Amino acid sequence: MQINAIQLPPVLSECCAAAGCAPNLVGHEVHLDLQGTPAGMVYRCEGMGDMLYVYFDLGYPEDRKLSRKLLELNASITPPANGYYAIDPVLESVIYRVNVPLASVSDGATLHRALCTLAKNAARAMND
Repeated sequence: MQINAIQLPPVLSECCAAAGCAPNLVGHEVHLDLQGTPAGMVYRCEGMGDMLYVYFDLGYPEDRKLSRKLLELNASITPPANGYYAIDPVLESVIYRVNVPLASVSDGATLHRALCTLAKNAARAMND
């Protein structure tokens, strides 16, 4: 089943249930914990199309020379996904942002598994 942004809220609620947390939907955003990694998802914003924008907060790495490494990871042709790394301007933690086409989302449990894998792979690549 292919979904669109209007059909997404119940799927996001299922994803939250799979993560073991109550749905935390605020407007067109949802926040949840993915096996210890805080994540935020944004959908249905003007001009975004049928896309789910996911942000993983990877925390504060011990390596203070991380800026170069993050830029190298962003330039890699084999990143953990189609995302990129950045520094949160407020929290100053490392975030990994990835865009998930809604056409690839079938249900909340599958979305939860995919997001957990993305978070784990992004953290691993950053810390290697």
